[in-house]
Amino acid sequence: MVEPSFAEFAWIALVPFFSALVALQVEMKKRWRFAFRQASTLGLVLGTIFCYGTLYWLYNIFGMTAFLLIAVLCLFFVLYASVLKFILSRWNYRFVLPAAAPILWVAVEYFRSEGWWLKFSWMSLGYSQHDFPPTLQFASLFGQYGISFVIVFVNASITFLIMNRSDKKLVAGFASALLLLSVAILGFGIASASKEYHPSIRVKLVQDEDSDYSVYARLTRQNPDDSDSPPLCLQHNRPENDHRANGALVKSITINGSISPFSQYVNTFSGEK
Repeated sequence: MVEPSFAEFAWIALVPFFSALVALQVEMKKRWRFAFRQASTLGLVLGTIFCYGTLYWLYNIFGMTAFLLIAVLCLFFVLYASVLKFILSRWNYRFVLPAAAPILWVAVEYFRSEGWWLKFSWMSLGYSQHDFPPTLQFASLFGQYGISFVIVFVNASITFLIMNRSDKKLVAGFASALLLLSVAILGFGIASASKEYHPSIRVKLVQDEDSDYSVYARLTRQNPDDSDSPPLCLQHNRPENDHRANGALVKSITINGSISPFSQYVNTFSGEK
């Protein structure tokens, strides 16, 4: 059974949000107050859909505590929407949305992932391209934050084109530049993904959600078939506070070459006890 892919959807998913944000009318004397009240509501809606729709499964592990964690993560979207609307109302220039939206998104995403004490790096927008090799190759140049930047830029640019559709010359010029950028990124990705790199390696992936060390030890020793065990075993989502417990071992690798969906490198996946 082929699993559904949402990689393409990410390139237009934020257009309704940006369109609603731009459409808000701002009173000149109360820019910040209005931006916070109205835009924060939009950010909360976006964050609720994004966070709860992605992390609902945490309830099975942490119970009601998971909803508190997800609520905290929603606040980052509130912050993003409020600050972006303030920027749009303070500097009312044509190209401020395509310029400010991706920069601010990456800044908030980086702070959420690297800056504050929780360092919650899940759900970065760039991860949406994990099973789409042509755009995934862009990470070899600028990392997953670069992919997030480009995705938000495209969403903001589409919104910009919709809002300025009456200016045919502007739309034609900006759309052409956006098309050239898309062709360049896809061309680079296709060329990089088509390259062959040697030698190839076999990898075994082990995953178990309850973090039971004995289960990890058994799954690590289990071979995927009758052949020799792969030289590397990746233990996904495994805690690292005691990586030598029960004989289990965590190994990390760097795969040089084209960046491909992780499933292409995985020899087996076992999560059953």
